[in-house]
Amino acid sequence: MLQPCINVTVTSQKGKSLIWNKTIQPLTRTILCDFDSLTDSIDNYSLTTDDAFYKTLSTIPTNWNISFNGFIRRVSTVKEDLQNTLKPVHAREWIALVYDMAYVIGLPEYEKRCYEAVENKELVTDDELSVYLTKEEMAQLLQKARNYYLILGRCNDGYGLGGGNTLWLSSGWILGIGAGKSWYDTHAFWHEFSHCMGWGHHHGNMCNLERPAPWGTQCWPSIAAKLYVEELEKGNPPYIEGESFFNSKLFSKDDINPLPVEDDRVQNDTLYIAEGMSYIDSHKNQKDFTKVHIPLSVEEIKPSALYGTNLTEITIPSYIRKIGAQAFKDCENLTKVTIEEGVKEIGNEAFLNSAITEIELPESVTVIGSNISSKNVLWVAKKGSLAYDYAVKNNYKIKFTQEELDEIASSILAEGKNAMAAPTDKWVTNTFTASEPRCKWDFSDQLKGEGDYTISFSFTGGESMLCIRDALVVADGKAIAYYQEKKTAGDNPKQILYSFTLPAGTKKLELYALARRSGNASSNGIMNIESLTDKSAKILKESASATAATETGWKANDFTTKYERRSWDFSMALEGAGEYKVTFTYTKGAHMLCLSEVIFTADGKAIACFPEERTAGTNPRRIVYNITLPKGCKKLEMFALARTSGGRDSHGSIEIKKTN
Repeated sequence: MLQPCINVTVTSQKGKSLIWNKTIQPLTRTILCDFDSLTDSIDNYSLTTDDAFYKTLSTIPTNWNISFNGFIRRVSTVKEDLQNTLKPVHAREWIALVYDMAYVIGLPEYEKRCYEAVENKELVTDDELSVYLTKEEMAQLLQKARNYYLILGRCNDGYGLGGGNTLWLSSGWILGIGAGKSWYDTHAFWHEFSHCMGWGHHHGNMCNLERPAPWGTQCWPSIAAKLYVEELEKGNPPYIEGESFFNSKLFSKDDINPLPVEDDRVQNDTLYIAEGMSYIDSHKNQKDFTKVHIPLSVEEIKPSALYGTNLTEITIPSYIRKIGAQAFKDCENLTKVTIEEGVKEIGNEAFLNSAITEIELPESVTVIGSNISSKNVLWVAKKGSLAYDYAVKNNYKIKFTQEELDEIASSILAEGKNAMAAPTDKWVTNTFTASEPRCKWDFSDQLKGEGDYTISFSFTGGESMLCIRDALVVADGKAIAYYQEKKTAGDNPKQILYSFTLPAGTKKLELYALARRSGNASSNGIMNIESLTDKSAKILKESASATAATETGWKANDFTTKYERRSWDFSMALEGAGEYKVTFTYTKGAHMLCLSEVIFTADGKAIACFPEERTAGTNPRRIVYNITLPKGCKKLEMFALARTSGGRDSHGSIEIKKTN
């Protein structure tokens, strides 16, 4: 309402008075109460008032859902776009105008005139003016026209814009239709509205005036326009020009045509988004900042807005509702992302190919696009939330709290009482079937004390792969690791690997999982449990005869489709002790690079081991290893099993960079 609403009473679902006999001022928000149990849903409360004007508005039968499109003009915006900014003065005029239009289209007289036009064959729908609108088509049109969602906005002077849910008018029309008695000017709204209903300029006189008699002035939009002028002269529409609340003519030119918003700026390595901006738009591949300051006005991060930048960390505050597709894709230095409760939508590939290893998604997120992160990123999400269900469905790794882990373990161990005992040395064709029973592996006799361990299932041959999911690692009856996602061992990838830390004094180590063969053909492989210390020593020993590889990248035919031991010497890139990042980036080709059993040595001593297989292709695009170099190191080498997937056509670059 554009005037005060008096004697408002709000009652909760249980009959408690929340507000009584209150006057609500126009264009304000009133807090009903602070109870968490009360939401915006009208099912939670009832509103009553004896305000006559409120009753006038609430009895209009038209059911339009209205929102506004407020394009924000920057200093750098081209001249042609300068009139697109929607200010509060325009929004208020739109409220009055759209209520008046809704009043007209809801009148029985409007419906009567529409059907009379059909009966008199005054409405035609084709360019040849030969196909008349039928009574059935009019009934469907009226139903759609009275129940619609409109996005209102402002476009360049002298123009209108309509189509789908968008309806924009020039400022002259927005500010002038309510004051004028010209049905021709009023026709501008209904002309654009007809576009929203699906009619084009070529559809006879369903939206256009420019037609020969008798179809010209008797177009479909003119029916509502002429009726509006008649009702305006009688003083019947809700908002009439001259009332105190309808006073846009009192505003200055600057109020009507606002000054532009300043452009974003970079200062001291930080990108400052301009105050007043409702979104962050494209800074794609901009390299002169590592942080972003986001003002309270921002509600959305547009698609590709920060794609390929040098961001190192980002906090996405609660007042941002949407993160667009590829918004942070290819941010190679982005290691930390904080998404606050309140964010509702995350678009496709939003964080793909960044350097994050973990991402926490709040319960407020209700829309998640595809591939928002690489598969090796750990998801933190509350059980029962959309993010949790999405992670399970799409095979992402999930990080569980100890409480959640204990709850999962209780269920699996209860089921595991009847689990099938599985061998711990190898599997052959008949070890697993195409069904998926709960299996149990007992590795107790292979333990060598506390520390980091890996359990591996390595495919050696056959036509079917081994598939394992819902895997629980149990030490002396207590869960210590859980892998809900499905993992496979076959031609690609060749190995399933589970890493965990064994507590001191453990006597019994078991693995429970659902396991099956992918088909009825043969499948063979070996199983192994190793401490990370032993595995590092073994890898280092087997790497003694590794073939040297190029430190700057790879090209087609540098690797075969079979794993081979390779070594890289990064000594020339050293800049002293500290944190380093080694990145293998796929650039082109039909196949990806696969690395496994990776170990880094400093002056011949192992400093980091990454036994699991990692890949660089189209998704994910990079393999990243983070290591810590000790003081005084002169020689840094990397050893790995390396291959390409399916063929030899793979190209990429390799970079080592100090990160602190």
